Amino acid sequence: MKGNIEPEARYPMVWSWLLLLFLFDSFCTDEGSDCLYDTDFIESIAALKKLGLLPNPNLSEAVTVTSDKSFSLKLGTIVGNIEATFKTAKRREDFPFSIDRLKLVARRFTSTNRHLLIIDGFDELLRRGTLQYDALGGLVFESNRLNMELTSAKTSAKVILLCRTDLFERLPSPNKNKIRQNAAVHIDWYCDPRNAASSHLVKLINHRASLATGSPIDVFATFLPPSLDVYSKVSNLQEQLLENTRHTPRDMIMLFKHLQDYSGENQPMTRHQVMNALTAYSRDYLQPEIIDELNGYLDVEHVRMAIQLLGSLRKRSPTVPELENQVRRLRLPEEFDLQRVLSALFDCSAIGNVDPASAGYPIFKYRSRYASYNPDRQVFVHRGLWKALNLAW
Repeated sequence: MKGNIEPEARYPMVWSWLLLLFLFDSFCTDEGSDCLYDTDFIESIAALKKLGLLPNPNLSEAVTVTSDKSFSLKLGTIVGNIEATFKTAKRREDFPFSIDRLKLVARRFTSTNRHLLIIDGFDELLRRGTLQYDALGGLVFESNRLNMELTSAKTSAKVILLCRTDLFERLPSPNKNKIRQNAAVHIDWYCDPRNAASSHLVKLINHRASLATGSPIDVFATFLPPSLDVYSKVSNLQEQLLENTRHTPRDMIMLFKHLQDYSGENQPMTRHQVMNALTAYSRDYLQPEIIDELNGYLDVEHVRMAIQLLGSLRKRSPTVPELENQVRRLRLPEEFDLQRVLSALFDCSAIGNVDPASAGYPIFKYRSRYASYNPDRQVFVHRGLWKALNLAW
């Protein structure tokens, strides 16, 4: 947005415009609404269609059309007519009024149906390395404000953002905690592995299998051995498998996909088959997944060096001095900031910290979203990476 608009207002304004476009696209197909006979609503839809913004708006095309110097929008609403023609910088100041009038029309929308605009894909933005936190912070702020306005008007529409917790924590917004407390649902899949039977991830696997077979089934008891001999302290297979994940649905489902690939025709699977599946999961899924996530924190070459560093020591729990010495042995460049790299690895749950007070369980980010890397503690490489990094079980 150009013109004499305060910087802190530009992002929310543009997001409001784009969110309203997608909501109106949903509204205009709702045959259960009386607004299809509302003159203001009909004129608003006609104006947006004339510009080619409806139906089926495309995000990039909407931005291109709106930023064109010849863009003009004429809306008739309950508060009178306005024509916003962006042929001069001065006329661009009318754009906020156009958005306000679209909001007024949206607030009047009634229907027996519910309209949910669900926004996903924040993970992909994080991996591009050029993330604009101010822009995403504006999206969170404006989505919340628009939801509040629609709710107060009893409009059956809502904007839902799906955002990773670690990304949300980094967004700049003075009202972020207020939004979290009043309007957010935190989905936490972590469960104490010692209570593995109550884990939502274990229930997820059994539920998916039950849907496939048409009757309730316990996958762990039916298809898998009771335990793996290589675990000295853990005897329960559910806990052993969970320790190879970061307690996310994607990790757990991909682990079971690899178990399927190595299951053969034997029921239940042998320990040897399970171990082969865990090796493939570590090598073909988890390490590449960690590398992808690190690309949102570090440049590509430093990501490669970080993986090389962890694997070259052949230790599951190296100390920071050992890592510093290995950096020198590998002759990594001076710009390779070990503490920054370790902090990034911790944020991606590739490593944890050994804490004597944690009853033998390393501290990982996935176990506590407020945990941060402690350079004074030993590093503990995530068990799911051991096979990919050629570390001993």
